[in-house]
Amino acid sequence: MSLSSQEGDEWKKDSDVLRQVQMSDQDALLLAAKQTVAADPRETVQSKAKKEQEKEEARNISMFDSLCMSDKGGTYTNDLKDEETSILHKISVAVGQCPLRLCFEGDAGPACHEDSSAAEQKDCTAIQTPAPRPLPHPLTNTLLTVHSATNQTMKLNTAATLLALGGSIASTYGFTPSSSVSSFTSHRQSLARASARLPAHINNASRSATTLSMTSTFNVGIVGATGAVGKEIVGCLEKRSFPVDSLRIFGSERSAGKEVDTKFGKVTVELFSEDAARECDVVFLAVDGDFSLAHAENICAGDDGAVVIDNSSAFRYKEGIPLVVPEINAETTKGKKLIANPNCTTAIGLMAVWPLHKLFGLSKMVMSTYQAASGAGQPGMDELVDGTKAVLSGERDVAENKIFAHPLPFNVIPHIDKFQENGYTKEEMKVTWETRKICGLADDFPVSCTAVRIPTSRAHSESIVALFEKPVDVAAARKALEEAPGVKLVDDPENLKYPMPLTATGQYDIEVGRLRENIAFDNALEFFVCGDQLLRGAALNAVVVAEAMVENGALKAKTVV
Repeated sequence: MSLSSQEGDEWKKDSDVLRQVQMSDQDALLLAAKQTVAADPRETVQSKAKKEQEKEEARNISMFDSLCMSDKGGTYTNDLKDEETSILHKISVAVGQCPLRLCFEGDAGPACHEDSSAAEQKDCTAIQTPAPRPLPHPLTNTLLTVHSATNQTMKLNTAATLLALGGSIASTYGFTPSSSVSSFTSHRQSLARASARLPAHINNASRSATTLSMTSTFNVGIVGATGAVGKEIVGCLEKRSFPVDSLRIFGSERSAGKEVDTKFGKVTVELFSEDAARECDVVFLAVDGDFSLAHAENICAGDDGAVVIDNSSAFRYKEGIPLVVPEINAETTKGKKLIANPNCTTAIGLMAVWPLHKLFGLSKMVMSTYQAASGAGQPGMDELVDGTKAVLSGERDVAENKIFAHPLPFNVIPHIDKFQENGYTKEEMKVTWETRKICGLADDFPVSCTAVRIPTSRAHSESIVALFEKPVDVAAARKALEEAPGVKLVDDPENLKYPMPLTATGQYDIEVGRLRENIAFDNALEFFVCGDQLLRGAALNAVVVAEAMVENGALKAKTVV
């Protein structure tokens, strides 16, 4: 990894450290951490006195490679010995409560909540898995992800990450350690200062993040927090430093009584009841449509009810209930208590379409989607992996299929959700219906979509042809996309840079590229979009909705703490 000369001598030292990561050797990771600490020009007499202690801690890094992260980078160990836990604790205490919380990619698991009809539940299952047991210290569930010069993603183990955070980020980027994770204001200010100094390719904070000028904290409830979307909601609340006073997790009788470790402390899962949910300021529903239909309106009813942000399809098309992508229509939440989250495919696509609509005036849109196996939950993922192995090993010529309508390995399936009378599937019509409502377009506004399931793991892709009322200008379109919140322009074909599921997975921003003037239609642009459907298409969108409602006054704390 290299840093541009414009970023100055300040980054030379960091470049030397990060280049060590490309060696992909555990010794290189250890060396990088050591060099960062040793090379800091602000090293004091006291820090020198700590060198021996740091060396002792560093010697234990290799031992934790196998303990802190699986070969897939997403599993906690359940077999930590006391002395090993003690060493991790020493390292984390030495680092302190660093305000930067990085993405742990394995927390939630690869599953999407696409809300298909009951008849197609097998193709749209939001999987629920037991929460992994986190390590004892809040910082030890951190996975640092960096990109090498070849755009390969490298994952540092937990202990190495702690040393890197303590020696490099905390000292070099001017972080002010926070003594309490609940001190929201100082925490966010420190993160904002650090983000401003980080180069664009290191700073992973989404530009869709809202800087909240809050004087209140909120009692937050989540129903379905042990499922894929629910886990990601918890993660987004943590990473975006939403001002949580207390977090309550509601579940079924099967889940009630279990403990979930969060940045906000250990949370015991409560048996769901409407009365208990109404005590919260805001409740996120990460459940199926039937549950939402039965309970959502009761939870938010009256002046003393909670704000409800629903991830299911139950209320998306109901008049008077806002369907919200906050970067587009956050103002529709004013005075409302029940908000609907859109379908993941729609949310990802509209993040790129909306800035262009504002510039040129959308007149028609044609979309083709390429949706990952995780859209059908963990069973879909398993069927893809198991089927691929069976074919490659020679066990079978064609993979078995139980989840999908046809075998997915080495195949694509132009069928997601039920077919409608007009020949479109329901998944395709969701894009049409939801685009009209979110963007405030006419009920007959022309939007056409073809949805295809493809044999990839996570992150959906979309090819979009957008026709406009005004003549288009590619340069102006690029500028609009570059400036749009929540959008990352990845459009450098000469250097083989364009949106891909591989690079969009785990990212808050959607990627857009392959931007060009369409040669078949007048006043038309064509482009390609990728986005993590579990984040932008579900959990992240819901949390950003809550942030927007705080900003516009629609979400208020019932009691001032």
